[in-house]
Amino acid sequence: MKILLCGPPCSGKSTIAKLVASRLGWEAIDTDQIIEKKYQREKADIQSCREIYKHEGEKNFRKMENKALCSFKNEENVVIALGGGVKETAFLQEEGVVIYLRATLDTLWKRILQRPQLPVYLEENNARKSFERLIEKRLPAYASMAEITIDTDSLTPEKVVDRICDTILIKEEVPHGIK
Repeated sequence: MKILLCGPPCSGKSTIAKLVASRLGWEAIDTDQIIEKKYQREKADIQSCREIYKHEGEKNFRKMENKALCSFKNEENVVIALGGGVKETAFLQEEGVVIYLRATLDTLWKRILQRPQLPVYLEENNARKSFERLIEKRLPAYASMAEITIDTDSLTPEKVVDRICDTILIKEEVPHGIK
């Protein structure tokens, strides 16, 4: 079984993936980290996803993201934090339980501002507005690909993990049990 976490940037996908995987005794996988490692191997250059996106452009970055996603096809008992732009809906729904971590625009924006740098895909002179447009554009994709939606604004990361694990236990028996 796979648990795939989707949502916009700063929705908590990476953090929650690690926590859920730890609770289940599974492996946590972050597509952004996979892209960075593969880029390093292929180009002999250490770059963050932010830098890769900037140098390679959105089209090439999305190709890398989809290749990273396909590399999990044979994995089991993993929790995968998907990149914010992943749109392979049919593939994802076949692969496991897709959970959308939903947060309000204000919550997401506060988290974006806590980063050392704004993401490269935001317009420098109007970052908040471009972020709002991005989120509005992507929300239907997250909602349509997800089997489960969890509103995270008023929940601690531990409560989000509880909800995910409770839901998964109800859906089917989880291998290795929950710790």
